[in-house]
Amino acid sequence: KGLAAGANISGEFLDSIREYSVLLKDIGFTAEQTIALGIEQGKNGLFSDKLIDSIKEINLRLGDLTPAQKQVLDGMGAIGKEIQTTFSTDKPKAIALLANEIIRLEKTGKNVIPILANLGGGPLEDLGINGVKALAGITGLNIQLTKSQQIQLDYASAVDKTNNELFKLTNTVSGTGSEFAVLLEMAKAFGLFLIDGYV
Repeated sequence: KGLAAGANISGEFLDSIREYSVLLKDIGFTAEQTIALGIEQGKNGLFSDKLIDSIKEINLRLGDLTPAQKQVLDGMGAIGKEIQTTFSTDKPKAIALLANEIIRLEKTGKNVIPILANLGGGPLEDLGINGVKALAGITGLNIQLTKSQQIQLDYASAVDKTNNELFKLTNTVSGTGSEFAVLLEMAKAFGLFLIDGYV
C-alpha cells in the first residue's frame, strides 16, 4: 500500500530501506512509519539520503542536549518540554512534534534556521522547510490512496493472488505425474466449449 501511495516515487526508497533499516529501527521507527517517511520524502521532493541523515542528527542531538540545544527547546515553551519528555519513550513521535512546531513557528514569520541548525544540523538546514514537512508526516500511518492508486493496488493484488493459485495448481499437478501443459490445454478447450455453448 505504501508503494502504491508513492513511497518509491524517487526510485530510492528500497535502497534507503536496505541501507538505513537498522538505524531507523534502532531509533524506534516501525515499518509503517518507515513507509510513511518514504511517502513524505517523495511528496516533498526530497531525493537524497539527507532526510534520514536529518533524523540521525536530530536523534543524536535530542539524546545528548547541549546547553544551546536545550535553550532552543526551552524557548518553545510547553511543546519543547513535551518533545523532550516524548523523546525518551517515542523518538519518531518526538521528531514529528518538533517538525510540526517548526512549521508552526515558520508560519508566524519566525526565522527557523537557527532551530534547524541547532537540532538538525547541516542535513536539516540543507533540506529546509520541505525536509521539516516530511518529518512532520512520519506519524501519519493512515495512508490514503487516490482512486487510481487503489485500482493499481487491487490489480496488483489480483495478479499476485492468481500467480499464487497457479503456483499451487502447478505443484499439485506435477505431483500426479500429469503434465501441466496438457492440463492447461484441456482447460482452454473446456473454456472454448463453454463459450461456444453461449454464442
